[in-house]
Amino acid sequence: MHLDDALDQIATIRGQIARSEVYRGTRAGTMAATALIANIAAWMQPAVVSRPDLQPNLYTAYWVAAAILAFAVVGVQISITYIRCPHDHERATTRAAVACVAPPLAAGAAVTAVFALRGAHEWLPGLWPIFISLALFGLRTMLPRVIGIVALAYAAAGAWILLYLRGADALAPWVMGSVFTAGQSAGAIVLYWNLERSRGEE
Repeated sequence: MHLDDALDQIATIRGQIARSEVYRGTRAGTMAATALIANIAAWMQPAVVSRPDLQPNLYTAYWVAAAILAFAVVGVQISITYIRCPHDHERATTRAAVACVAPPLAAGAAVTAVFALRGAHEWLPGLWPIFISLALFGLRTMLPRVIGIVALAYAAAGAWILLYLRGADALAPWVMGSVFTAGQSAGAIVLYWNLERSRGEE
């Protein structure tokens, strides 16, 4: 029984250490790629969803597809880094990082589904940045502290959209395009300047 308690305590300590480690599984280039995806999606939206106010389901599906592509890009980078980790504690740090962002992202997916079913699509462009903000706040102890500013900017952008944009204005291409292009670009700059530049990482 004492052995089990000791093993539990060791596992707890390892988890706490992993959460306090700097997470390097996502690179600046990967974040920049997601910014590019948001930018391209915004430019292409009028060709795919010509009247988002009359095609709200298509609009939502379009941006969900763009988000899935962006998450896939990040997921591939995380998986590659995880596989190449030479030490168990580095893999534990990756698992801790994923555990931090999973709840807000899962909540965002659930809210998206509910709001889409309820026909409340115009609220989604404001809510999506807020869920990304929560995910970044979850990582604030594992990334450079300045990432908190990026998280706050996402939250502020989401709140502004919810307060001031309605109907077709909320679903305009520039709304999602500007918020996520700027936000992901800022995240890429933070990662490069604080983690990669001094280490000479590529």
